[in-house]
Amino acid sequence: MSTVDYKVVNSKGKEVASMSLSAGVFGVRPHEASVHAVVRWQLAKRRAGTHQALTRSMIEGGKKKPFQQKHTGRARQGSTVGPHMVGGAVVFGPLPRSYEHRVPKRVRRLALASVLSDKVKAGNLVIVDNLSTENGKTKDFAAQLKAFGIKAGRVLVVCDVENELLTRAARNIPEVKILPVEGVNVYDVLHARYLVGSKSAIAALEKRCAGSDGEKA
Repeated sequence: MSTVDYKVVNSKGKEVASMSLSAGVFGVRPHEASVHAVVRWQLAKRRAGTHQALTRSMIEGGKKKPFQQKHTGRARQGSTVGPHMVGGAVVFGPLPRSYEHRVPKRVRRLALASVLSDKVKAGNLVIVDNLSTENGKTKDFAAQLKAFGIKAGRVLVVCDVENELLTRAARNIPEVKILPVEGVNVYDVLHARYLVGSKSAIAALEKRCAGSDGEKA
């Protein structure tokens, strides 16, 4: 299997090694149709679908004529809940529904590989030999991001294990989001400008994307 060599830096941003990435995950030609389909699928799953308009059957009243048929000088009416009446019902209004739809696992994996490959091609993937903070201070983690060459833009940090200190240090930085390997998805990778992860986290992400686990792609 062909691989893509990518640099590994330390916490000060200096290159210390290289890592061989699978070309099937980090070196594919981006497939825009798959990315578009998966993003639509993710956003559709977020919709509550609880919207509802009142139809004629949901409004009380309207069982008899509001006034007599003739000799009023007005247009004849049979009900007060008609859609053309003030306070009346809605025709073909929205009703509760689910917006979820199915996207094949193969398409989800291809979309995730596409956005990961795009980060590699743009040079916006940062692989760190050991991504951590000693005291969980935001100032220290912000200094690390600056050392990586990240001065502005949305950043997605991938962790292979739960790191409370790193989470605490990053949560006060605007536009920085931390996700575990299992939670990495197409929308968040596409939304972020930079993808940052340790060697172990990127290796776990590669294994997940190349394997059969595509539920959260």
